[in-house]
Amino acid sequence: MILPGETLGVIGGGQLGRMFTVEALRMGYDVVVLDPDANSPAGQLASHHICATYDDTAALDDMARRCRAITIEFENLPLSSLTYLDDRVTLSPSPRCVEIAQNRLLEKNCFSQHGLATAAFAPLQTQDDIDAAVAVTGLPCIVKTAQFGYDGKGQRVCHSRQDVAEAFEQLGQVACIVEQKITLTREVSVILARSRSGVSVAFPIAENTHENGILDTTVVPAHLEAGQADQARALANQLADALDYIGVLAVEMFVNDDNDILLNEIAPRPH
Repeated sequence: MILPGETLGVIGGGQLGRMFTVEALRMGYDVVVLDPDANSPAGQLASHHICATYDDTAALDDMARRCRAITIEFENLPLSSLTYLDDRVTLSPSPRCVEIAQNRLLEKNCFSQHGLATAAFAPLQTQDDIDAAVAVTGLPCIVKTAQFGYDGKGQRVCHSRQDVAEAFEQLGQVACIVEQKITLTREVSVILARSRSGVSVAFPIAENTHENGILDTTVVPAHLEAGQADQARALANQLADALDYIGVLAVEMFVNDDNDILLNEIAPRPH
């Protein structure tokens, strides 16, 4: 157990990093923030701000020396830096969990491998993959970049094979995933914390509404039918156990018009 008075680290100094820092300081911990922005929101409040890039080895060594444990504020960090830190200090989440979250195809394959339902999906690496992908997902579908998409960016809704071809071209012909466009009744998130001993505790389930791909409102607790809340929590715990996840994890899910709960994505970081 890491008690107040010890030093915690967070990689990334944005709004979530700031909220983490505020709470950690309130509880009596010191906080080290690594962020290249001298005016980062979290760095302004931290006990110590290491102003350096995320792949600066000297900065990573400094952080490892100062901290008992380190977490991350966002997923799109260099995996090499996380692996470097993981060899030197307690780091949560693990580099492997972050790697899965960085790539939508890895993510969906991970869910499927552990028996967790998703919308139908298929890889799209070249134009030659289009017919096979659409055969799996049907139409309409959504073409998404496998990496670096967020808040509705890096994706296109498609109603024909030609739409898919054009979307792939517009997205730069980078590695993509094609997903079935399902009819949603709601989108929910289970946020849980899991210890090294495998004990998980979940927060009340949140129901999210997006506008133009960006989160607009969150209602807690979510408006789920009887038994669905327990099912959603069980699915999130199943995934966390399968990943041997340590720390705070958000598991985002869709509820379709048949009342099936489908896993969409994970966010392996404090919330």
